[in-house]
Amino acid sequence: MSALGMLSTDLQSISTESRRKHPEVRDAAEQALSLLRLSPDEAAASLLKGDKKSDTILAPLFLACQTRNSKLASIALGTIQRLVASRLLSPSFAPRIISTLSTDCLTGGVDIQLKVLQTLLSLLTAFSDVSGDLLAEALLACFKLHESKATVVSSTAAATLRQLVILVFDKVVEEDRDGPSDTEGAFKVVQLPNGTHTGLPPFARDAYLTFTDLLLLVNSQKARFLKLSSLSKTFALELIESVLTNHHSLFRSHSELTTLLQQQLCPFLLKALSDRPHFPLMLRSVRVVFLFLRQFTRDLSAEAEVFLSVLTKSISGENPEGEKERPGWMRVLSAEVLRGLCVHAELLSSLYELYDLHSLEGKSPVFSNLITALARLASSKPSLLGTNLALSGAHQSTPGLGLPTVHENSSSYDVAGVAGMVASAAVAGVSGVVGGMMGGEGGLSVQSSAMKVPCIDQLDKTDAPAIPDGYVYLLALQTLCAIAEGLNSQTLPIYNAIMQRKGNQSLQSQGMASRALSLNELPSDNTETKRLRLCYKMTESGWPALLVSLSFFMGTNLSDELFVDVLAAFRSLIYVSGVLGLTTPRDAFFTSLSKFAVPPRTVTAFDAWSDGPHPTPKTPMLSMDNLVSASASTVVSPILGERNIACLKVYLSCVLYLASVLGSSWYDVFDTLQNAEHVLGFKIAQSGKGGQKTGQADPFSPKPQQTSGRREEPKQRHPMLTDLDKDSVNQAIRRLFEASQLLDNTAFSAFVASLCKLSADMVEMQTGAIDVSMHDVLSASQEDLVASPGPATASPTPLSPRSEKVMRRASGMAMPKIVRNGDFGISKLGVTVTLNVQRLIIPNAHPTLAAIIKHLLMVLSGSMIPSILRLQATETLDESLMLLSRILGPETDSSGLVQRQILDALAAQMAVHTLHGSTSILEIRKMGLETLHLILQQAGHTLVLGWETIFQILSSVIRLDVYASEESANVAQLESPKRRPAPIITTPVKNDPTLIRVAFLSLKLICSDYLPSLSIEQLRLCITTLVTFGQQKEDLNIALTAGGGLLSNLADFIQTKRVGTSAEYDALWMFLLNQLLVLCDDSRAEARNGSIQTLSRTLQLYGTTMTEAMWDECLWKVLLQLLETLQKKGVDPTLASGISPRSPPASAATVGPAKSADDGWDDTKILAWQSLSTVLSDYLAKPICTLPSFYLAWTKLLGYIEYSFLKEHNPVGAAAMRALERIMKASNGLPELNAGTHSTFWDSAWTTWSKIGSLVVVDDGTKREYTQDILLALMETGSVIYGLSSSLWNLDRCKTLLHISRGVMVYSHSPEYRLDVDSLSPCQAAILRVVEVLDENIAGTTSLVLKELAHYTRLAFLPYADALKSPSTAVPQNSATGKTTAARKATYIAVAKATMPSLVDRFSFSWTKAELYNDGAVEAIVSAYALPMTLKYSCPQASRIGADPPLWKTATLNFISILGKTSSGLEQRKDVIQQAALVRIWTRIIQCLEGALLADCTAANAMPLPEQDTEEVFDRALLTAIEQHVVPYLGQSKLPVELVQRLPQLLESSSVLHQPAAEPDFVASNEVHNSPLPQDKQPHTPQSILRSSSEHAVYGDSVSVTALSRERYRYWQVNSSEWTAVSHMSFRCFDLLFTTCSSLKPGMLGSLPETMWFAKSLLDHEADRRRLAALSLPILVGRCKGILASHVADTQLLGNIPFARIREEELLYALRKMLELRLWVGSFWAAISEDPSANSVSQPGECYALCSDRSLRRLQVPSPDCRLLQ
Repeated sequence: MSALGMLSTDLQSISTESRRKHPEVRDAAEQALSLLRLSPDEAAASLLKGDKKSDTILAPLFLACQTRNSKLASIALGTIQRLVASRLLSPSFAPRIISTLSTDCLTGGVDIQLKVLQTLLSLLTAFSDVSGDLLAEALLACFKLHESKATVVSSTAAATLRQLVILVFDKVVEEDRDGPSDTEGAFKVVQLPNGTHTGLPPFARDAYLTFTDLLLLVNSQKARFLKLSSLSKTFALELIESVLTNHHSLFRSHSELTTLLQQQLCPFLLKALSDRPHFPLMLRSVRVVFLFLRQFTRDLSAEAEVFLSVLTKSISGENPEGEKERPGWMRVLSAEVLRGLCVHAELLSSLYELYDLHSLEGKSPVFSNLITALARLASSKPSLLGTNLALSGAHQSTPGLGLPTVHENSSSYDVAGVAGMVASAAVAGVSGVVGGMMGGEGGLSVQSSAMKVPCIDQLDKTDAPAIPDGYVYLLALQTLCAIAEGLNSQTLPIYNAIMQRKGNQSLQSQGMASRALSLNELPSDNTETKRLRLCYKMTESGWPALLVSLSFFMGTNLSDELFVDVLAAFRSLIYVSGVLGLTTPRDAFFTSLSKFAVPPRTVTAFDAWSDGPHPTPKTPMLSMDNLVSASASTVVSPILGERNIACLKVYLSCVLYLASVLGSSWYDVFDTLQNAEHVLGFKIAQSGKGGQKTGQADPFSPKPQQTSGRREEPKQRHPMLTDLDKDSVNQAIRRLFEASQLLDNTAFSAFVASLCKLSADMVEMQTGAIDVSMHDVLSASQEDLVASPGPATASPTPLSPRSEKVMRRASGMAMPKIVRNGDFGISKLGVTVTLNVQRLIIPNAHPTLAAIIKHLLMVLSGSMIPSILRLQATETLDESLMLLSRILGPETDSSGLVQRQILDALAAQMAVHTLHGSTSILEIRKMGLETLHLILQQAGHTLVLGWETIFQILSSVIRLDVYASEESANVAQLESPKRRPAPIITTPVKNDPTLIRVAFLSLKLICSDYLPSLSIEQLRLCITTLVTFGQQKEDLNIALTAGGGLLSNLADFIQTKRVGTSAEYDALWMFLLNQLLVLCDDSRAEARNGSIQTLSRTLQLYGTTMTEAMWDECLWKVLLQLLETLQKKGVDPTLASGISPRSPPASAATVGPAKSADDGWDDTKILAWQSLSTVLSDYLAKPICTLPSFYLAWTKLLGYIEYSFLKEHNPVGAAAMRALERIMKASNGLPELNAGTHSTFWDSAWTTWSKIGSLVVVDDGTKREYTQDILLALMETGSVIYGLSSSLWNLDRCKTLLHISRGVMVYSHSPEYRLDVDSLSPCQAAILRVVEVLDENIAGTTSLVLKELAHYTRLAFLPYADALKSPSTAVPQNSATGKTTAARKATYIAVAKATMPSLVDRFSFSWTKAELYNDGAVEAIVSAYALPMTLKYSCPQASRIGADPPLWKTATLNFISILGKTSSGLEQRKDVIQQAALVRIWTRIIQCLEGALLADCTAANAMPLPEQDTEEVFDRALLTAIEQHVVPYLGQSKLPVELVQRLPQLLESSSVLHQPAAEPDFVASNEVHNSPLPQDKQPHTPQSILRSSSEHAVYGDSVSVTALSRERYRYWQVNSSEWTAVSHMSFRCFDLLFTTCSSLKPGMLGSLPETMWFAKSLLDHEADRRRLAALSLPILVGRCKGILASHVADTQLLGNIPFARIREEELLYALRKMLELRLWVGSFWAAISEDPSANSVSQPGECYALCSDRSLRRLQVPSPDCRLLQ
């Protein structure tokens, strides 16, 4: 909506509201609305012109304001305000509007008054021409509304007045910019306060009159222009402040306004500051003063000086005489003002320029007074600020230790010393006193001391706010830091710009100052120069107060934020004083900061703690130290805290920045750094008593944080407070010394000179004096350098007693004279040389290098200097010489001056031992040798002469005669009584291992790099030197390297020279081999072993280059000589004499007897045999076997082998036998060894081997404990010998070989054995291989092999054979198969598993040979299988971790195979097999079957039923084999009756089904047959045994029976209709017994299947079957008779009680089988005849009938229940 539209709306509202009570207003509104409706555009134009029509339109608005109706007035005022703001009214309406507002609306309500203020502000803003009285009327209306009781009106009026007053002065600015109007009367004359008159334009006049009235009102006078009688002074001052804040430049450009400030405002302000303080008025007055000082200091300097003086006195606490103490908030306001001034660096410089530079002219030194006042303020209440005891080290004062403090020296000081005293007073004096008396409580931090709103900004307060006690001190601290930062911000940018213009950017780029400015060299008229001069003067005049103030604050308990500010202030002041060339302030600030970085008390405490605990005096004296330490804990760990480290890092950064300008001040810097490194590297020794020093925390370990219920986020710290650890400090120190590379020669010389001076002072302070002159040091002759250290005595100069004098350091630290861990200056000299090595070889730096070398030589040559310092100086010197020698060359040292300095220094160092005798001599000489090594590395290629001297130097460190003298001395010491040691210090005659090691480095270097430079004689000397180092006993590694690697390298080099025919190098080569042999006799195993390896490697590599003459010499003088030499070493007297006592049991990890002290020699002998066999096997073909003396050497070698095997320890003997094996393998295919003088090569080897083997297996009572390894070597060597000469062997040698093999197999004296259950042990495998490789073409060999294998098979079961006789003595089943790493005895289980199938395989190829049956081979085989079959479930386990079948099953299967071949072989070769052999074989077979069928099977009862069935199925195979291979052949006439009857007797015993539960009450019958089993293994069979006679059948037995195991195996029902392969395979023992008695008719064979071929073959041996049936029938009848008779007898006793199931089934089975039985014709008669064998084939007919009738009658049983014959 447009403004006119809104006007129409407002007029309509006015018309509506005034319809009843104000008709005149309604009429005016209607009229105005008609004009607007008639022509809006003309109405708008009329309003802008201000004509009569516009009066008609505005008339209702003015009338509405006059009605005093709030609603009408509100609508009218809103409309007027919008019209004014929209600029739709003519300025001519301004007077009427202002008049209406000031007369008619001021008495309205709050809303009306607020609209009045809003309208006036819009009016004066829109109508810029309002001025003069009209402006005054408008302002007066606002002032009246400001006096309203309504707060909102009053505050709105105040804000409106501020804007209007500022608007008045804004118009002046526009007027000044645009110029005054040209209208007449534009300038009006006003009277100034000084009485003068001046003409001013309208707006300037309005501003002048308004500001004048404000000043009058402030001074409690009436306003003239504003026509206001009074006004609040506070509000008036606020208006004045607003004007000055926004238009301070206007006051400087208008003199009339400046006059007002000078004549009226300044007196009022000065009076306000001096009168009784009233907070609101004082607050606003101070704010105006602050603006005045910031903007008008130069214009009104005198007034500003007065204000500054008042403020300065206020903060310092000075009060005029007789005046009461002013409140604290006055001091706070003054401090806030001064802080605000000092933040502006240019303003501060202006103040100094205005006042301090003209102090001689009567002006007060404002800047100096300000800093002094701040210092006084800072120290006015120290208890409030507390003290940081850790930072100053006051908590580490140790009373009672007698340690010096900073107060104990009254030496004179220079200017720097005075600065140090100032800093010391701040650090130790102020902090110490306050800490001692007030304690360490209190503190200063922004969080606790600052105000949320500064006091000077709290305009809303009528009373002074609560001010924290530390707020004024916080202001003072911030003011000081602002001053320091201001100086820095004004100086450094100008300095950097000047340095860039001068081109000194190399150091600037590294963050370093190039040099200090010389202000006199700068142009005087330059602005930068003036600014620098001003900063120079300010720093020069204010540094003492700044130093004291900042040092004081640094020692107080500041927060991290304020601590960083103070630290930054220190850095800024150091930077400024450094670049401006202010040496004294710079050093003073450095000194103060160093005391905070490394407090003197901390260093003193460290020194005290390093000396150990000290008793505390009983009555300590009262001293400052005691007061200081009273507030600290009794014993505190002397460490550097985080703030100390922060100070140290800032200190280092300042030093780095000013490195090029420090000059002689480097001395103090290095002093601080050495104390810092001392403290940082100190480790507290734990005390055993008192417990005061134990458990101290690491100074750099993170402190444990306090845990609370609420987790706080970690606060990010200032960069100055980060990385406060030892590494960062060390890195900063390292950067500082790296900066020395950027220094010019002058600065670098000062740098080095300060280091040398500090080092000399420290050494002198610790030791007294340096009493060695350089002339004495450098006068040593070269002969002294190469002389060996003999037993010469030295008389050292006694050390002077320690003086308790304490030398004052330049830094102000009191340092006790203690020997620390090295000297800082010496250490840093080495670092300096390392960093500046390229500079030091330049001619300009030669004097600096000479100074360094001179100082180091003086230290290492001083007799009174502690060894640690001498060694440190030596190390530094040697490292420096090393670095210098690396870069020397024709280009860098053409004159050789540097090289001469290096060699002279080295000569002086090596001559030290001739000057003084001390414990550091050897170390110094060692370092000299190290330097020699470095020279060889860097310049050895330039050496042409002097190698002999070098070898002499190197050999001089070793004296071989010492070892013999040591042995004799040890013997003498045991025999001689104790003596008091002589008081004279003597050098012991002893090789020093350190010198040997260092010298050896040079020797290694020569052998690796410089051998081509040596002549033949020098090479021989080199070999001798190497052998000498190889013989020394101080360092084994060196001996190994010298005798191994280096001699090997030398051998390689000599071989490169042996091109063509060179007798000299051939002789040198043999000399080398003989020298190696010398090392092979060393007493240390490692050394001699290494030499042997070197000798072997050398011969292997270069044996082809040796001639036959050289080989012959090598064979006799080197190889065999080596064996002869070693044969005499480490001999066991018991073994050498042939007596070998039993060794104690060896552990599971050892093989063989327990090790003795000669085991080292055993290892050497083993290595020698290995090396010898390698060399001989490699070169046996050519040329060794062609040597004329080879056979003699071979014979001698075999003698050594025999001696080593029989007389040496087992490992040695095994190695010797392995050597023989390897040599024999190498001889394979050599024609030279098969003819001529060498035809006995293998024969002699066999002779030696068989002799050794025979002696091993013979049981002579000595019980020599040969290990399995040596026996394995013996057997494998024998196998090799046999393989090479098998074509020449005979039966006797085979027997010898098998005899030795069996002896080794059953050898029972080995300390331990490898487990041989799952697999063969190596020795067993080797023995079996020997047996298997025997040539069976030799007559009798096959039988020998089979017997041997059968014997090996039985070995596994022999320990268990006792179980068949006495179960209590049986070996536990798993005793030999436990899961252990080694066994005490062999189990031979794996041997049995290997030999049982091997027997079958071998027998299968030779079963037709009759000699196997006649000489007992078959008997041995059957016997081998009989034992496991008899043991059955008592056999040992077949495997530990595998799933091998049980051994008895393996034996059964193999036995069945053997049984088939044997029965066939006996049948096939029966013509040539002897009768006795035949009986023996069948006897063994029957015995084997007895053991298998009658074996104990009770263990099977615990198996699951499926497994039991499987076991029974497996046993059927044996019954089947009996039927197939035994039944057809056992009845032959050649076999005796007793033997034939053992089979049916066996079947009868095996068929017993049950036994009585208790022993019967009758005696056993005499008809019991003999059984091959022991008595306890015979089954209890009363039916067939106890009641086999008829006279016993009539007696019954009421005893219950117990079924035996494996019932189905013992019998099974087999019907004639079930004659199938399956049913036949189910035959059991009872069935088989019936089968042996039954006959097979020819007609029956047609019904049998083809698979029953074995049944058909039964007819081929009918006669044998008839004989077997006749001999078996009585046993079968007796078995059946016993069943029937016992049943009849027991029926009479039991009555109606039923029989057991098993007896019923047994009875039915026997009856059925008897009905089905078909006997041979005449078998029954033959069975009861006198000669069953003769009558089994043919019998008389009548005899047969008679016999049958009689037999049937005997079978009748007198029982009423029997219906058998019916």
